[in-house]
Amino acid sequence: MSPSFFLDKQRAPSPQALSSILGKSQSLWDDIKAHVVSQYEPVVEAWGYSGKHYGWSLGLKQKKRSIVYLIPGEGVFVCSLAFSEKAAAEARTRSLPAAVMKMIDEAKRFPEGRAVRLEVKLTKDVAIIKELVDIKMSCI
Repeated sequence: MSPSFFLDKQRAPSPQALSSILGKSQSLWDDIKAHVVSQYEPVVEAWGYSGKHYGWSLGLKQKKRSIVYLIPGEGVFVCSLAFSEKAAAEARTRSLPAAVMKMIDEAKRFPEGRAVRLEVKLTKDVAIIKELVDIKMSCI
């Protein structure tokens, strides 16, 4: 998975630039944002710059807790979540695709949790992200 399309530290992505780069995947991006906002309010959206190799990402947070990061790419985007061990265990009880479970099980572990990153290209990917967000938030 590649870094953000937006690598210039001096310019956070504008709504127009984001829409232009995401193209048809803009509706998938908006669907994930709408789900998070509707289920876990109050949600704050904030663009953050993670360095010249990673670029800009949109963080969705509840108070100080990060829910998910959306990392824009050309025609696609990546969702990144920190999954606790409790959330990883809960995911094992769900009917997630084997490839997603493998990714969770093999994810690099950090103090914040397992770094789970999924590329979003299709509507079915959105459903998986929504379920992962719901699992994460149910295990807090």
